[in-house]
Amino acid sequence: TGATGFYGGWAYPDITADAAGNIYIVWEDYRNGFLTSDIYFTKSSDGGNPDSYETARKVNIEIDPDENTTLRHEKPSIGVSNSGKALVAWTDFRNNSSQSCNPCNNDIFFSREP
Repeated sequence: TGATGFYGGWAYPDITADAAGNIYIVWEDYRNGFLTSDIYFTKSSDGGNPDSYETARKVNIEIDPDENTTLRHEKPSIGVSNSGKALVAWTDFRNNSSQSCNPCNNDIFFSREP
């Protein structure tokens, strides 16, 4: 669950399912503040029973500890491979020097479920 209140909330959800009935959901999450949105993912392995979803996990992990983590990661999209692994792509602003970039140098990032 994301945060609530002025800066809490979620946006741009995307959902898909595989032939086995697993449901995959990804969204833009503002639990760390509106200007620092992250991408979160969860999965249900029994067709979407509300009690069956895995704990949501952050997808846009920054590997470099010095990397700018105060910028947006947004507008995710999700698909599923033939082997049942989630594939997530999103717009990422981590390579900008500040939140008020002009012009913004956004990138497209991708992650595959382990």
